[in-house]
Amino acid sequence: MLLKNFFLEYSLEKNKIKLSDLMRISVFNENEDLFSKLDYNDDKIFLEPSLFCYFLSEIDKRRKLSLYQIFFGYFAANFKPLKVEVKSDVNGLVNLPNIGYIQLNPNSTEIVELEDIENKHVKDIFIKKSQIRLCLHLTEHLEYQNNNIFFNESVNTSLVKNIESLNDAVSFFQEKMPYFWEAIETCTRELVLFSGKNINSFAGIQNHGTAYINVENSEKSVVFFIDEIAHQCGHIIFNVLTLDTENFLKVEKNFPISNIISNSFENRTAYGAFHGLFTYTTILLSLDSFLENNTDSLLTFEAKGRLGFYFCKFQYDLNLFKNSKLLTDQGCDLRIQFENTCLFIQNKWLSSISNFRYHNQSYNFQFDLFEDLNTGN
Repeated sequence: MLLKNFFLEYSLEKNKIKLSDLMRISVFNENEDLFSKLDYNDDKIFLEPSLFCYFLSEIDKRRKLSLYQIFFGYFAANFKPLKVEVKSDVNGLVNLPNIGYIQLNPNSTEIVELEDIENKHVKDIFIKKSQIRLCLHLTEHLEYQNNNIFFNESVNTSLVKNIESLNDAVSFFQEKMPYFWEAIETCTRELVLFSGKNINSFAGIQNHGTAYINVENSEKSVVFFIDEIAHQCGHIIFNVLTLDTENFLKVEKNFPISNIISNSFENRTAYGAFHGLFTYTTILLSLDSFLENNTDSLLTFEAKGRLGFYFCKFQYDLNLFKNSKLLTDQGCDLRIQFENTCLFIQNKWLSSISNFRYHNQSYNFQFDLFEDLNTGN
């Protein structure tokens, strides 16, 4: 599967407009007066990730940003209120989309003056040569989706530790996979690097446009970020591509996979597993491209290790979707494209990865464990 041809065939822009229209209607129905103060024609406003969290996330609404906080940075000067009620995160950062941040007490709700925001805010920062925002805050979707989450450090600390490798990964996509990067930029509004235990991917429509990468309290390699950007941004892209899910699935999105297989550990939905086929494909294509363009032996070793790890998982999911009860004809066409891509890359690298062992790995690939098992260290 060539990503260039794939994204030409499946329109991202058409479904982005559908999503922005959904949010327009939702805002209008929630607060007509506020809606009248926004630029109706600006899709950027209505694709703000916090807006999806406000309307679609199941977290307690009292913990979500208010619509006035979400839109404060989008109001024209003549419509900006002189003061606004805002919420801060666990580190005291107040997220003001399209402006930046101000610092308050942790986990507080306060009234702040327009003048203070204008004079004291810290401007947003962005991925280089991109309009993708690098978040400094824990989004409310991340902070409150699970009460058992423990964060090892602030988002800013995780970002500082890993900014060099992150920039190298971004440069790789921009230079070596420009069509994929264009799709990433089309759908991704912001990126959060965070550090927490046992938190797997949860990229969903509930905070659409935000990519979350768990660096697990360590400095990660460029290969890690190539893998994770392809993975997490892949989820965002696929949410847009498959917005009309009924075109691809015969069953409901939340149909349990366990209903058709006898595996007590399988807790995914049909749509969640279908997502996996796409993100495995984007990961494999990205790692394959990296291997074609890299000469560093340790990074090559890591990239090949990740390839072998995903081949095993990919094959399991491909077999799931050979069941005729799950996919429409259009969904089957996608599955065939994904499978052909997997087989092509697998055959290409099989001779150099066939002896790798993975029995000490868990759900997510851990390079240190892979290295211990496959180098004799």
